[in-house]
Amino acid sequence: MALSPDFPAAAAAVAAKLQQTDFTRIYSSPLLRCRTLASFLGGDKTVVEDDRLMELNFGKWEGLSWQSIYDSPKGKQWFADYLNESCEGGESFLELEARVSDFIDSLGEEQGNILIITHAGVIRAAARLFGAADVDGCFALQLPFGCVAKVGEKGEFDIL
Repeated sequence: MALSPDFPAAAAAVAAKLQQTDFTRIYSSPLLRCRTLASFLGGDKTVVEDDRLMELNFGKWEGLSWQSIYDSPKGKQWFADYLNESCEGGESFLELEARVSDFIDSLGEEQGNILIITHAGVIRAAARLFGAADVDGCFALQLPFGCVAKVGEKGEFDIL
């Protein structure tokens, strides 16, 4: 998805939220919007791109309206059980959650503040994994572009 015309202002707003924090490591989804924001926020720091931080794979549904997805037989199945049902040619929420869990586990005992630039679906999965929300709660989270989710040293999860 292309950058929106207001990207510079939105990126500056995110930078302002993070200005008091020095990051020892920066990870990003390899998709354009995240990659561009990560480069902007990281300055001269290395950004590590990781496919596990990509948004839910919607497969053949990528770019379609929710209504056209719902109108299809496979779409009705997915809407009835998006946790377990895969998008047509894509993945289920539990599959997304498994790769997010794998990413989190791979961080091991990294020290310092880690910046992760990713998508709403990944943040929702992380909220569930850290026990901050159940299934319904993670989908009720308001996650506008540029929001900041903070995970504390003991796994506490907050949207700032």
